[in-house]
Amino acid sequence: MAATSPLLDVEPVWLQGLQQELHTIVQTQKQMAQQMQDSGRDLSRIQEGIRNLSVGQETLTKRADEQEAALAQMRKEFKELERDLQELKSAPPTRNVSPVTTPRGAPARSNSPRFDSDGQREVDELQLVVGGWVEAKREHVESDVRAMFEQLNALPLLKAVFVPYVRSSFCRVELFYTDDNIWAQRKLQTMVLQHLKAMTFVSRAPGQERSTFWFSRNRTPRERAKIRAILQVQSLCQKYLGDHAVDRDWRGKVWANGTQVLFHIEKDRRPEQTLMLVDARGNETGWFLNVRMLEARLGEVGDVRDVELGKHAEKLFQIAGKDFVGYVACMCMIVESVLEVQDALMLQRRAGEVLIGHDLNQDQDTWDQGCIATAARQPGVSSRPASLKYQDPPEVKELIERLDRTTRALCWKELSKEIGKP
Repeated sequence: MAATSPLLDVEPVWLQGLQQELHTIVQTQKQMAQQMQDSGRDLSRIQEGIRNLSVGQETLTKRADEQEAALAQMRKEFKELERDLQELKSAPPTRNVSPVTTPRGAPARSNSPRFDSDGQREVDELQLVVGGWVEAKREHVESDVRAMFEQLNALPLLKAVFVPYVRSSFCRVELFYTDDNIWAQRKLQTMVLQHLKAMTFVSRAPGQERSTFWFSRNRTPRERAKIRAILQVQSLCQKYLGDHAVDRDWRGKVWANGTQVLFHIEKDRRPEQTLMLVDARGNETGWFLNVRMLEARLGEVGDVRDVELGKHAEKLFQIAGKDFVGYVACMCMIVESVLEVQDALMLQRRAGEVLIGHDLNQDQDTWDQGCIATAARQPGVSSRPASLKYQDPPEVKELIERLDRTTRALCWKELSKEIGKP
């Protein structure tokens, strides 16, 4: 074999450089291919995430639609419940719905959904109370209220009318408030109340043409008792001291010649001798006067000087005035003295006297045999007195002898008219 040429055994320099470049290009392509594979995997994950987001968005959209449908159903049910509630409030009661006051000495009433923590019936103070009818039918009362608001061009403000009985002398009126602010609601309530009081309205209901209507805010029994106590004590003090010597504060205070004379058992210590104020049912309201302070204040004009409570309880009542509602309670006096004052109170009520500050935004009182029996069952009274059980007191007999049947009928008629006033 012929020998190989030495020129073919040696690789050229440029060939080595070309090989190096080709090797670099191959490595670069491999790296790019690897990067493309990684990018492809990332892109696949991104696409999977997008698909998951789409599924989640569809699920959220479906849930939102379901919640919106459920909310619409709840609104519909709420409107139906509200309509049913209004119908129930306007419907005739299936039982006595009159507020029941806990008698003196009785245990406190347990709470229920119809009563608050103090045992008082829940009251919507943004409502109004309209009264003055004489046992008018429910539909006549509702018609008159609508006519009142039409006369004021305020019918859009009338939301609902609640008449508690088939025939009633008063009703509650719910206004339509467009503002949730309590002060704006109070302002609107006050404005409507002022216009109602200022207008002259004649009922079109049969037999109600001469009715005199009164209007007030819907208040709790506790609030009404406070207002009544303030007005009663203020009137009593003004009667003997004059207007200039008497001041009042609607928080529950009355001053006579600079001395605070009205107290409450929850805030003030009850002295031995007190003149307790009672409501229309004859139950204590918690407000009272100090008898000795009363004698000292009013004694400046010589009306109650040297009055001894135990022996002259009826005289103290006469000095206080026929219009003053209350009874004298003394922890050390005999029971008969208490009953004497209660008899005097009932006698004055039967005689047709009108109570100062009497608020008919509550049940009308009835001084019947049951009320007398309740008074006789108070703490310290061992049994019901025979005089109250079998015969009228001498004062009542004397009153009956002085008034014939016609005069008594006229007195009761006038009393009914006065009770119908605010």
